[in-house]
Amino acid sequence: MKMSEYLPPLVRDGRRVTPCCFFLKTRGELTETALLSELGLTDFKSEQNRAQFDEYIVLADDGEWIHLSDDWFYTLWHDTTMLRRFRAMGRRYDLFAFSIGDTDCSFDLEYWALGDIQRRFVWDESVSETGKVTCDVGQAFPKEQQIIHGKEPKDALWDIASSLGIQTDYESLEMLVYTRPHLRNRKDAGKGICGGTRPGPT
Repeated sequence: MKMSEYLPPLVRDGRRVTPCCFFLKTRGELTETALLSELGLTDFKSEQNRAQFDEYIVLADDGEWIHLSDDWFYTLWHDTTMLRRFRAMGRRYDLFAFSIGDTDCSFDLEYWALGDIQRRFVWDESVSETGKVTCDVGQAFPKEQQIIHGKEPKDALWDIASSLGIQTDYESLEMLVYTRPHLRNRKDAGKGICGGTRPGPT
C-alpha cells in the first residue's frame, strides 16, 4: 500500500469501524454466499486486501446472527435493491440495522421480529440546523434513552444490538471481506435504511 493511501481499520476497541450495519438472525441457515445472492450483492468478490478506493463489505457470523457491515462510501446504505431484499427477509428472520452520519450525528435504526417491523426510528440532522425526528414507529428500545440527539449515537446503537443477543466483540469473530471497484453516481443510489436524506460521499 502506498504511504499516501489510508484505509480505515476494520475494528477498533473490539467493534467494527463502520457507518452502517445489518444483522440477520439466521441461526446458521444461510451461508455467506447464499446471503450475498439473496441481497443482490454477487458482484462483490472475496478479497481480504482492500484497495483505497474499493467498495467493500464485511461479513461475520456469531452462530445466531449474520453480520453485514458497510464501507465509508455508504455503499449498502444507498443500495435500494439490497435494502428492499433485506426487508423482505424480515418475513423469515429477525433483522436489525442501524447507520450513523459521516459528518453529523444523524442516525437511523430498524428492527424486524415475528415477521413484521417492530421499530423504526430516524434522527436526521441534514434537514434542519437542530435536527429532526423524521420517522418514529413502534416501541423504543430501553437503551435508546442513552442517545442524546445531537451527540454521538454509535455506542448506544451497538448496545442495542448487544441487547438483542448480537455478538459485538469483533475480536472474537472471523471477518470476511468482499470488495468491488468503486463506481461513482451509481444508478441504484437511494435514501438509506429508513428513507433518510443524508448524502453519501461524492
